[in-house]
Amino acid sequence: MQLLYVLPEFPPDFGGGIATVYGRLLPRLAAEGHRITVLLASRERLNQPRYRWHGVEVVPLQASHLAQAEQDLKGWRHHAFLHQFLPLAWAAWLQAQELGSFDVVETTDWAVLFIPWLVQKRRQPVVVSLHGSCGQVDWHGNPNGRAGEGQLVRLLEAAILPLADGVIANSTLNADFWWQQCGVRAQVIPPLAED
Repeated sequence: MQLLYVLPEFPPDFGGGIATVYGRLLPRLAAEGHRITVLLASRERLNQPRYRWHGVEVVPLQASHLAQAEQDLKGWRHHAFLHQFLPLAWAAWLQAQELGSFDVVETTDWAVLFIPWLVQKRRQPVVVSLHGSCGQVDWHGNPNGRAGEGQLVRLLEAAILPLADGVIANSTLNADFWWQQCGVRAQVIPPLAED
């Protein structure tokens, strides 16, 4: 299969759990004969050259796509949170259109990377992997100030996530959160243990 993963981080850089989970999983899938491409949607890695990591092709986001997305979404520029994340997600979607066809696209809930994939015409199934969305981080990190942009982000997440062809989570706790928020039943797949 030809699989595209749209991720905010990936090895050799390790910034958090997403890089750890996919850094273990994707080389194994590549070793099984799948063609794995990671579209690295990170402002810190803009315009870096493509590279291979343990059989995985990694394509960093290009600044030209981010500039186009920022122009297209300039109406959100007064919303600091959405202005930070939504153009990055849209830029990844724009760039992916040039990468060819894939059998499945998987993206994360973090950085609202899934939104463009679910509200545009699809060429393939889209799976959203739940790691901790921006709305969840705001919810748990700011329990006394659940207002403003955090509420808007949670509203967008809860309204759009049910459009996914599949939703997966690494824990039952996270799966239960989304079941309560928007009626999405995520398949729980525990992360791979280290070799």
